Amino acid sequence: MLAKEKGKWAEELATFYLEKSNYSIIDKNFVYENNEVDIIATQENLLVFIEVKMRNCLSYGYPEKSMNKRQKDGYKKIAVYFLDYYKIDREIRFDLLAISMPKTLFHFKDAFY
Repeated sequence: MLAKEKGKWAEELATFYLEKSNYSIIDKNFVYENNEVDIIATQENLLVFIEVKMRNCLSYGYPEKSMNKRQKDGYKKIAVYFLDYYKIDREIRFDLLAISMPKTLFHFKDAFY
């Protein structure tokens, strides 16, 4: 499986998990100024921006440790833009879904600020 296919598979698994956990998916792969959010969802009154990270093996480290400062800053830019553009007034949260093979999924709520 190619890297792009693995990423798509991981995002599909994450979407399935989130929907089963009572999240409503608003958008996927939302792009603003060369930054991308994997999944934007709502849960109750929260708007949640979700990064999906996957690792085939842990020799390169845990997936939850692989989000860098540039990516976090990009998520924050997108959140500000998204709230302003769509005139949304609700609390937000940044989550991270870490997927390690074989099919282990951890959901980190409030993964960063």
